[in-house]
Amino acid sequence: MRGMQSCRPHVATFFGRFLPAFLVAIVAPALGASPAVAEDWPEYRGKGRRGVWTETGILEEFPPGGLTFTWRVPIHDGYAGPAVAGGRVFVLDARRAGNGGMRMIERVLALDDPAFFAGSSFGAELVARGVAEPQWGWNARAAVAITGTGGRLYRAPGGIERLSDYTPSPEAARRLTAMLVHSTDGLDEHIQRRFEISMAPGHWEALSALGLRNPSAERVARPEDWPEPLLDCDVPILWVEGADDPLLEQGWAAKMAELGDSFSSVVVPGGHEPNIEHPADTGRLIREFFDSCA
Repeated sequence: MRGMQSCRPHVATFFGRFLPAFLVAIVAPALGASPAVAEDWPEYRGKGRRGVWTETGILEEFPPGGLTFTWRVPIHDGYAGPAVAGGRVFVLDARRAGNGGMRMIERVLALDDPAFFAGSSFGAELVARGVAEPQWGWNARAAVAITGTGGRLYRAPGGIERLSDYTPSPEAARRLTAMLVHSTDGLDEHIQRRFEISMAPGHWEALSALGLRNPSAERVARPEDWPEPLLDCDVPILWVEGADDPLLEQGWAAKMAELGDSFSSVVVPGGHEPNIEHPADTGRLIREFFDSCA
């Protein structure tokens, strides 16, 4: 899996299937590497997330004695399918936190090389935690956190509750999308796709679980040390704020940037997910920041 097609960074995307979020891992490939010989599998369930494999010459049965391993890397338990891009395999796994309870630490693995990470909304929460928390084990070169602080900081009151108040229908998908963008003009296809995903078995149930509470169980407030880990983080992080974001307080990105010498911030047009409204501009912003950190 060492083959590369160019010296430009390659992208593997991980889209949140329950909450509106995305997470991107980018690895800068080595110069002078040989060309890749197989099509990439750059997203969850492949290109376009369609679960369609177009390669030829697939084995119809395993040879006696099984397959020969080229390399292997141990990982923890998890439910994510791998993504393959630029000669690297990206996969998420999870392990229990050290307190012995049910809390899990989720990791994005990019194997040997330091990776560039970018995420929006809940994906940005994972990015911020992953690069700042040593126990997460992320090998990061730089990160972009779009409309996510890594914790409960600067959230507008009731925002998460409004997002989770969703009963699947095209109209409800439009209302939910309207909370994430400044304008839904031109987003009919996106809204329809969001509705279709919410109808997949288990998706709506998982989202609705955010609002469920066991009336017989006592709620225990977990200690929260965030954002203290950021004070010792030397990974460059760009905090990106949507100018019309209704779910986060205005000015939050500049406040996050003040926590570290390697941090910076920018305010861009759009709502809570400018990557939906302005995908080309958002992609250009990410690329330029990562190029400056390469």
